[in-house]
Amino acid sequence: MDHIKYIFRTLRKEHKIFWFYNINQEQSWNTSKAIPSFTNEEQNVLMVQQEQQLLILSEEEDTVILRHSPDPAFLSYLQKLKGFLPQIIEIDLKEPFHWELVSNSLRPLFVPFIMTEEIAGECKMREIELFGAQFELVKCLNDKLFVRQLALENNFEVPYGKVCNNINDLKHTYDLIVSSGYEKSILKIPYGSSGKGIRVFHNRTQFESAFLYIQKRVESFEVLLEAWHPWCNSLNAQIWIGDEDYSILGITEQRVNSDGVYLGTLYTPDVSVEVTEKYLDNMSKLAKILQTLGYRGILGVDSILTNESKGLIPIIEINARFTQVTYLLGLVTKFKTSFKWVESSFFRFESLNDYDFDYVHEWLSTRLQHRKFTIYTFAKSNTGVKTIYRLYVLFYSNQYEEIISSISLSRSVNSISFDKR
Repeated sequence: MDHIKYIFRTLRKEHKIFWFYNINQEQSWNTSKAIPSFTNEEQNVLMVQQEQQLLILSEEEDTVILRHSPDPAFLSYLQKLKGFLPQIIEIDLKEPFHWELVSNSLRPLFVPFIMTEEIAGECKMREIELFGAQFELVKCLNDKLFVRQLALENNFEVPYGKVCNNINDLKHTYDLIVSSGYEKSILKIPYGSSGKGIRVFHNRTQFESAFLYIQKRVESFEVLLEAWHPWCNSLNAQIWIGDEDYSILGITEQRVNSDGVYLGTLYTPDVSVEVTEKYLDNMSKLAKILQTLGYRGILGVDSILTNESKGLIPIIEINARFTQVTYLLGLVTKFKTSFKWVESSFFRFESLNDYDFDYVHEWLSTRLQHRKFTIYTFAKSNTGVKTIYRLYVLFYSNQYEEIISSISLSRSVNSISFDKR
């Protein structure tokens, strides 16, 4: 059963749904100076365009609010895929949000990517119903340090490590991690996703470099230093929490590189029945705890299955918001009826020319030959000198070797030119 589709089908009976993708909110919550922060405008332009994923989950009667105009050819492609498109309203990134676009509708329900204080305040003032939990709780549950303490208080297994408040504490904790046999460690500040807000140390030299940076710039701080546990699976659970019930919407396996940066998702993870049952038990326990705290809505939980005696570490962090996985669950459910393996990945490449979606899609189709794939985000940014592309692609097959081959062929575009000759 496609639970997420059922949830919103029920809501549509009483509401007109408005979807909004306010990504990168967590970065604005960070006040920590322990990890240097860099702003990449090109990256931000590409990141905003992930809002195209709203077009996957939404229905024809919904309204999707976009801050960037999608390629018309890509919209046609999505329309053929789904059989329809929702109503689309485009707004200017540089202008204030026009709330009357929502408030003038009959019984509107505003569904943001993540709840914020501003959104909560505007919707309360304009009597617009909101999907999601209270802002204060959402912010707490996206705080990696808060979540670790929550896990400890409720007897969940957590990574080896400690919250550090001063430079001596940080150094002592690192030494304890190393003396316990861990080669790598990971420094976390409260907020950030997809590798933001973390720093992985592969050796002591890297740690000492960061240590000196922090020592020179920050007198007091609050960071989390944990061991990087060797793991065989990086799992993720999507959970829906209602007033009286909850549901595990899906279990997936995240593809993460050696620095903790998200690369994609395997929607058909190969884990044992025993591990699956234990994981479901832990996620059910967590859902009940969060329900008691007052959380309502959808969230994602990152977990790992280690190669150590610790085994399952069920709560690495919580994303108290929608995730990329959330928006794709319905489409993935459809593909899983015909294919054993479904996996997503994304690719960044550059060109001296600015090509439309049709050209890029044809180029990728030729490169992948008979392999099956769907592009669910087509993002690009023209710098005036070159065009940077970022494609998010869903691959599906009954042979996993074919999935691996498809991803490898797609990623190789990073090192070659696909310009017309």
